[in-house]
Amino acid sequence: SAETVRSWLNRLEPALAAAGRNLSEIVELHYRYRFDPRGLSVEDRAQLHRAVERWLEEWKTSEGAPMPAVGASHFLQG
Repeated sequence: SAETVRSWLNRLEPALAAAGRNLSEIVELHYRYRFDPRGLSVEDRAQLHRAVERWLEEWKTSEGAPMPAVGASHFLQG
C-alpha cells in the first residue's frame, strides 16, 4: 500500500513488455493530473481517457486475462 504507482509499474514492466502492454503514458498523465498544480488540459484529459480505454480494451481481448475492475473514469476522478 505504500508503493507508488511508478514503483509498482517499474516492477511490472518486464511482464507488461512481454505481453505487449505499456502503462507509462497512462501513469505519466495520471501523475500530472493528480499532482501538477496546472493539472491537465482538455486535450491531455482526452488523451488520458483514450489511453486508458485503449489499454483496457487490449487487456480485455488478450487471452485469459481477467478484466481489471476500473475504467478511464477511475484515473480522471478529481
